[in-house]
This record gives sequence, structure tokens and C-alpha cells, in this order.
Amino acid sequence: MKVGRGTVIYQPVTILDDAKHIVQIGNDCRIGQYTFIGARKFIMKEGAEICPCAVIAGGGDVTLNEFSTVNFHCTLIPSTFTPEGEYMNDVVPEKTVSVHGSIELGKGAYLGSNSVVCVSKKNPHIRIGDRAVVGALSYIDHDVKANTIVHPKTIYEVKKRRSRMR
Repeated sequence: MKVGRGTVIYQPVTILDDAKHIVQIGNDCRIGQYTFIGARKFIMKEGAEICPCAVIAGGGDVTLNEFSTVNFHCTLIPSTFTPEGEYMNDVVPEKTVSVHGSIELGKGAYLGSNSVVCVSKKNPHIRIGDRAVVGALSYIDHDVKANTIVHPKTIYEVKKRRSRMR
């Protein structure tokens, strides 16, 4: 693990740093307490900040560019597996699709509290553009253009689930 000068990591923090994980933290960064970092490759550039209780987990890559912010209780998931069986808990290996992707926050990007950024089979590489702002409680599974502000929509029905259960 490489940590730059002036960086502050408030304890307790868990950062997986072994042969399977690459961790590079630049100068003047801050990582808040109770944060978990377990991405396969984690790069945090100069002046980036992770507020307390964030989770960055999965087998993919995460890059936080200069002066980007991951706010309180955010979750970044650069790797997922999707059950493709008949039931949601059907995790038979041949019926599961693994996605090892990447998440990148551009320079000065801001991720609001309790937001989730998650890769998928459809979008394995997600980029939040330079100076983009993602509002609190957002779920992001696609790119966000630079210099834009996005926020969660009101709850709406996407589709009905099929079920053979009675």
C-alpha cells in the first residue's frame, strides 16, 4: 500500500492490502472512520475524500480522481454476480454471471450521502464525470456526464416479477 504525504486515515478503517489487492492513496487525501476498502485495485488521487462509513467492495477497480468526494454511507460495488436461475437466490455457478468492472469518479466529482454505484452486465465500467454531482440516496448503474447534477427519481414500478410461488 502506498500512502502520500499529508493523507489522514481516521481509525478504525479496513483496507484490504495483500497480494490480490493494489492500493494507492495520493497526497492530502482523507478517509473517514468505519470505512471498508476491498476493491481489487483502488486508486485515490490528490485531495480526494471518503467520508465515514463508506464501503468500497468487490473484485473490480475503483479510481477516485483529484478532489473527488465519496460522502457518508456511500457504497461502490465494482464487481457483482447476477443469479440467472428461476429464483433470486438460485446461485448455482453455471447460472450465475460474474461482472468484474470499474468505477471512476472524475476530478471534483461529488457522490451524495447513502448513494450506491454498482456495475452490471449491461454497464461494467461506470464513470462519474468531472465536477458531476450525484444527489443523496441515488442508485447509479450508468455513466454520469461531466458538469451535471443528478438525483434520485421518485419511486416507480419498473416491471412485475414473475413467480411460480403461490
